[in-house]
Amino acid sequence: MRFYKATRTNGTDFHTGRVRYRVGATVRPLPHKGRPLLCGPGMLHAATVPTETLSGGCWPCRLFEVAGEPVAGLNDDDPYKAGFAELTVVRELDAHLALGPQGREVAALIDRARRLTRDEVEALARARNATWYGVACGVAQDAWIAAWTA
Repeated sequence: MRFYKATRTNGTDFHTGRVRYRVGATVRPLPHKGRPLLCGPGMLHAATVPTETLSGGCWPCRLFEVAGEPVAGLNDDDPYKAGFAELTVVRELDAHLALGPQGREVAALIDRARRLTRDEVEALARARNATWYGVACGVAQDAWIAAWTA
């Protein structure tokens, strides 16, 4: 079974920033006293699909295909997450796959949103308000009148 792991852009885990993933490496969790927890201390975690890898993470990221024997997860509580005592990093994938089937477009939208000017934000807010208060309220009022007179 294939598994996927998203990391920070420097290749480290989102949780601690201290577990480094790189192609060909065998990765183990940081030392931990106590019971290992899925998505917590003492255990690595990966997902069965790329779109589940950013839970607890953020964009931009790096995305890896990893291999290992699950020791936790893949149950009703965590159907797409598995916990591991160690993972082998197989290869790096296009990070946009973590954003879904239209990941390239989503990534471009996020990038564009980061560069919005104050004037553009204000113009978007005006457009939203004009649409919301103009069209949506008019449609709602028409529906209410139709229901009332029926």
